[in-house]
Formats: sequence, structure tokens, C-alpha cells
Amino acid sequence: MNPYTVLKVDVEASQRQIRDAYLSGMRTSHPDARSADDPVVETTVQELVEAYDLLRDPARRSAYDQRTAFRHEPRPIRVWVAQRRSPGPPPIQAGPVRWHS
Repeated sequence: MNPYTVLKVDVEASQRQIRDAYLSGMRTSHPDARSADDPVVETTVQELVEAYDLLRDPARRSAYDQRTAFRHEPRPIRVWVAQRRSPGPPPIQAGPVRWHS
């Protein structure tokens, strides 16, 4: 179970985002909040509780992140690349100036 996937948050989510995702998930997944006609939800209440319990504690979250760092999806990074100017005429160069009298 990946708690970030269960709560549908990013690995870099703040504590507030994690809490909000947990509360939102509980609103939609809790059996008392659904009617008997609703289809089975993909995330159970128990999974939400376990994921939130792990991620709300900074020490446990850090330990989990270190154990599973290699398993997270690679994230693209932005790299700035200098643009080369198109080759045009060379700059004007002037040699020594001679004064004739």
C-alpha cells in the first residue's frame, strides 16, 4: 500500500494537503456517507486511516520516504539551457587608425 496513492496526494504534499485529502476521502468512502445503492469504493476506510496515520507523523513519514525512495516515480526536472545565437556576420573590427597630415 502506497499511502500517497491511497490519499491521492503528491510525495511533496504538505501536512495540510494530507489532512484535507484524508477528510475528503473519508467523506466519500465512509459507509455511513454512502447509500446502499452506491458501488463499492476503490479505497476502504481502513486504508485511508492507515495511510493518514503514517503520513501525519513527520518521523514515520520520513522513515517511509527513505525506505521507498527508489520506488517513487521519477519526476522531471527543469533545466535551463543557454540559447546560442544564430551564426551571423562577424562583429565589425577596426584596425589601428592613421592620421595623415
